[in-house]
Amino acid sequence: ASDATPAAAALAAAEGDGAARAAWAAWGRALGTALATLQAVLDLDAVVLTGGLAASWELGEPALREALDARAYAPALARVPIEVSELGGDAGVVGAAELLR
Repeated sequence: ASDATPAAAALAAAEGDGAARAAWAAWGRALGTALATLQAVLDLDAVVLTGGLAASWELGEPALREALDARAYAPALARVPIEVSELGGDAGVVGAAELLR
């Protein structure tokens, strides 16, 4: 079994593992860069993160916000609210079930 899961990486980062912290920062930068582009095109009112990685949002948030601030086409676009879904990793399943109703 592999320990390369978001939960294992989050635990390692919380325990001070430099490589794990760097991985979360890289995730945050990549997502922040992508969100800057999406925000420029779609002018989102909010972003909701879900899934296994969202459970450790606080580990990537600083790098995400830094990348979003640096790459947003206007300061107001960088201030889009970013929330974590209360449904966690089950959001996709719940959404699919709703579509089938």
